[in-house]
Amino acid sequence: MSDPVERPFAPDASIPAAELVRQLMRHTLSVYATQDRFELLKMALALDPGNGLPYAHLACCLAGRDPASLYFTLPRLDWWSQEALRLAPDHPRSWWARAIYLERCNQLEEANLAKERAREFGLPEAAFWLRSTALLLSQDRLTGARDTLERALPLMASDPDSIRRVQLRRALFAWAMDLAQRDAFPEARQLALRACGIADRQPETPLSCVDLTSLYNAPINSPWIWRMAHNWDLAPLEKGVIGLAGTDFDVRGLIQFSRGSWAHYFRYDEWSKYYRVGVFGVQAEAAFRFEWPQQVSGIPVGQPCRRLHLLLGTHDQEPDGVVIANVTVHYADGQTNQIPIHYGTHVREWILEALEKLPDPDPRAAWSHRTHLGDVLQLFVRSWENPRPEIAIDRLDLQSTMTESAPFVVAITLDP
Repeated sequence: MSDPVERPFAPDASIPAAELVRQLMRHTLSVYATQDRFELLKMALALDPGNGLPYAHLACCLAGRDPASLYFTLPRLDWWSQEALRLAPDHPRSWWARAIYLERCNQLEEANLAKERAREFGLPEAAFWLRSTALLLSQDRLTGARDTLERALPLMASDPDSIRRVQLRRALFAWAMDLAQRDAFPEARQLALRACGIADRQPETPLSCVDLTSLYNAPINSPWIWRMAHNWDLAPLEKGVIGLAGTDFDVRGLIQFSRGSWAHYFRYDEWSKYYRVGVFGVQAEAAFRFEWPQQVSGIPVGQPCRRLHLLLGTHDQEPDGVVIANVTVHYADGQTNQIPIHYGTHVREWILEALEKLPDPDPRAAWSHRTHLGDVLQLFVRSWENPRPEIAIDRLDLQSTMTESAPFVVAITLDP
């Protein structure tokens, strides 16, 4: 009779139990809710009780819980890590689970030996430093965590493992939140942007694509504003220099602007300050709702142009014709010009929700994408003919008019 773990785990299953366990092991690393991870691991253990890896994962998951509960969790951590070593003595995660237990018991020399054994059994260098960071963060040893994270970052640049990239993102978020609680908001913001994968500008990017790198305050590959319905993002949009509506745009992040009701949404108390870092994605429930800027000034341009194009969208609606934003053009000779952005004429709500029926993309949209739920995401291009093409534009100012529609700008391009 065949081994139970090599048979399908159910009569209609297409994969054996052992393969399901392997998938569960990998999936738990990308699950953020601790209780959900415990449930997945218990399922894996029930399917394959002779496998040491679920024990190792359970130990690592338990170690990430509240340090105040250490007295109650330490016996389980000890037993699970010992079972992991008994059943999977040649796996690096078993040794890492034991190292966590030994560190919790302040047996640092033995813990370091267990870490080295994990390395000997194939723990990649990037994973070693990343897990060291997570371990130190769980013990509130922030200085050491920053040091180990700095050693992990160069190794992660070429690491193809998507799960380790998720772990890196968690570590960067934790570091950013620590900086935010110390009121170091500019540094925290940069770490949060880094965690969200906003790429550097490529050297070959045309000068006609205005560089907005230092002004991004939100990513395009994870949700940046909480919504009552679905929290969509712009991940389906191609990144880098892409062509839309006959114009090349440098697409890597975005600048979100405020609106009227967000100006006084929260008091600036200690609770709200915790979120002001703009930690996006997983921790985006309240991020930036009160710190989106009304205006971004002094965007450097330094060249003449015949036309100016903005790739943009907006959250929530206004009656057609309402001006929701203005772009102020500052010429090199000191004169200015203003570009109004009208709702309905130049831009519309960027999410069309599928309620009673599937919506159609706006025919004026430069880019649209239908989600698996039937909602439509869309972006628009606002083009402007420059009445003074012979005079260089020194800089641009972008300003929300603080209506109930909150605009955001993804990219700006000039036609020379």
